[in-house]
Amino acid sequence: MLSSMEGKTADFQEDTVLDMFIYQTGRKYKKEIVGLEDAKESIIQLMKINEEDVKPVEENIQILTKIFKNRPFITVLNEYYREKDVVMLDSIYKLIFPKKLMMH
Repeated sequence: MLSSMEGKTADFQEDTVLDMFIYQTGRKYKKEIVGLEDAKESIIQLMKINEEDVKPVEENIQILTKIFKNRPFITVLNEYYREKDVVMLDSIYKLIFPKKLMMH
C-alpha cells in the first residue's frame, strides 16, 4: 500500500480499505449492502472540487501505466477485485485521485 500519508488523509484511506474489506465480506456471505452516506452530502462534496484538484500527477500516470500494462482500466480493476486484493485497489485509487481531491 502506498505510504507517507498523514492526518485526515491517512484516516480516510485506512477507512477506505476497511470499507472495502467489510463490503467484500458482506458480499461473500450474501448480506444486504447499504450505503451510510447520503446522496445529497456526496453531491455537495463533489461540487466543492476545483478543476486544479483533479489534475493527474505525471509520476502517478507513469506508475499506473506500469500497473495497467496496456490493459483497459476496468479489466485491471476486475482482476484485483477477483483476487480480493484490496491493498492494490486502494493503491490504484490513491494514484488516480490526487491528495487534494481525497480531502473533500
